Amino acid sequence: MGSASPQDLVQAVEKAGYGAEAIEDDAKRRERQQETAVATMKRFRWQAIVALAVGIPVMVWGMIGDNMMVTADNRSLWLVIGLITLAVMVFAGGHFYRSAWKSLLNGAATMDTLVALGTGVAWLYSMSVNLWPQWFPMEARHLYYEASAMIIGLINLGHMLEARARPAFFKGAGEITRFNSADGAPGY
Repeated sequence: MGSASPQDLVQAVEKAGYGAEAIEDDAKRRERQQETAVATMKRFRWQAIVALAVGIPVMVWGMIGDNMMVTADNRSLWLVIGLITLAVMVFAGGHFYRSAWKSLLNGAATMDTLVALGTGVAWLYSMSVNLWPQWFPMEARHLYYEASAMIIGLINLGHMLEARARPAFFKGAGEITRFNSADGAPGY
């Protein structure tokens, strides 16, 4: 059997596209997990707000106002919305694309791959329709910018809720472990 240092294991896990750290002191680990969870929750909250602030108005406008199709009259407006959506994809959804790229390089696919593929294709199709409408039949000139923004926003919202719940889970798991080791009961 071979041997590897903790740092070698951390590097192997990070190369696969995941995060890892060597555990040295349990109290420091818990404190670091708490800090990381709070920072992660804040980042996902900001990303969700940005994406939903773009996606919701465009979706509502498409439902009660415009018909989400490119015409000669609204082409410039849709181009601006497409560029704003691209900014949302980069700043609020960039982590999906980076993670998907790492997974692709490792020959794997994750949920981030699905998010990146879905939002990317929706945006590329919409931008193609926006820039070259003559290439598409009139019935196929629908735009899906709001789908890209909404998907990114809602998944970031879910990640935020998960990050918010994680510290309570770790605290509860730690209490169960302490309880079981104190009374000699098996830990289930």
